[in-house]
Amino acid sequence: MFRDMAGAAPLTIPVTDGHAFKDQTMGIYKVAIYRFADWPRDGVVLTPVKAVALGAIHE
Repeated sequence: MFRDMAGAAPLTIPVTDGHAFKDQTMGIYKVAIYRFADWPRDGVVLTPVKAVALGAIHE
């Protein structure tokens, strides 16, 4: 979920099955793609469970 600093209701980030890494030999995982440019306001990304891996793509 994304929650802005103004306290608005959290926005759900969709989760799909997919490759979490560029090397597609690692299998299929639950993947949530979040682009910070999509929400140009300050906030935090929250998860109800511990994330197994986090990755960053700089475009």
